[in-house]
Amino acid sequence: MISTKDQIIQLSDTLIRDQGYNAFSFYDIAQKLKIKNSSIHYYFPTKTDLGIALLEKHTERLRQLENSVEGKDAMTKIRAFLSIYNVIHEEDRVCIVGSLATDLKTIEPKMAKALKAFANEILEWVTSILKEGKETK
Repeated sequence: MISTKDQIIQLSDTLIRDQGYNAFSFYDIAQKLKIKNSSIHYYFPTKTDLGIALLEKHTERLRQLENSVEGKDAMTKIRAFLSIYNVIHEEDRVCIVGSLATDLKTIEPKMAKALKAFANEILEWVTSILKEGKETK
């Protein structure tokens, strides 16, 4: 069974992708999960804390994917990376970076820093894959 904390993170992911970061509130989450606002605040004192936790989950998934193809050829790695976007497309969603980027100027600096760090981690991995592919042809 999925924990309340993970349900909150999961729902926030959906709300951000569907409406944008600034367009949802803890009240929206509480209503959909049929819990009290205080239950959300127990895990995430602020919306920024929730947003950072969501980005940490995405970072963890990215690292798991990266580790799953470690030692494989560049083509396998780039296909693994692009599989993220195949899933997003199948779900008729927008990537989390794209969803949050539209709110970059209005989010808390701590959240903006976490978003930039996640985007940089993606870019570094893709750059390393492309360099490896170029070197190995």
